[in-house]
Amino acid sequence: MEGFAEPLLGCSKTPGLFCCILTFAFLGAPCCVQANIVARLKKKNWVKYCIPACLCLCVGAAYNRNQIRKKYSMPKQPLQDCFLHMFCLVCAVNQEFLEVHKKEGSMSLARFLQPGSNNSSFSPPAPEVDQRLL
Repeated sequence: MEGFAEPLLGCSKTPGLFCCILTFAFLGAPCCVQANIVARLKKKNWVKYCIPACLCLCVGAAYNRNQIRKKYSMPKQPLQDCFLHMFCLVCAVNQEFLEVHKKEGSMSLARFLQPGSNNSSFSPPAPEVDQRLL
């Protein structure tokens, strides 16, 4: 796989998540959401991955994004990931959420602090977007 299957500007697939991240962007919410995404991949506690993202947002978030790339055998792009999180944080975190949701199974915002749970899903499921409209 070359890169992320989900589009960077795929916020219309998860309007609830997009609004949540956008609303709390300056309070550290994207760090916590992204940390949970990586923790799900590693089956570990999300706090460990939240600390680097919060301390140095773009570098820490790029490191976490690299963990997703590594898991799915995507090429490393550390500079691109760093700039992406510096200038388009909300879209990057949303893209990561969609990618992991698609490949690992359901992720629910309500159970977001429980990376081991895999039995919840969005209500209703995210609609498919007609690619011709993008």
